[in-house]
Amino acid sequence: MAPISPATTAWGLPILVISFLAPKTVAVADAPRIVVGVRRNTQVRVSEDVRFDSDQVGFKLTMRMAGVSLAEPASVQVVKAAVS
Repeated sequence: MAPISPATTAWGLPILVISFLAPKTVAVADAPRIVVGVRRNTQVRVSEDVRFDSDQVGFKLTMRMAGVSLAEPASVQVVKAAVS
């Protein structure tokens, strides 16, 4: 049986998985109201895989971002699941 992958959207909005939240905790945020900053320089990497038979080249862009401030405190809500 194949593993179940997590949903990528909820009500048409993207779901981003982060590792620093406690288990059974969800942060709901209004992204345009959050100010972010770059934590690390952008890196572009080119794939070294052989794809000559289909004329393809793979690129990967990575950048570390961090939340800096909120426009208003209600922009983010933290929801914790009830203990059952």
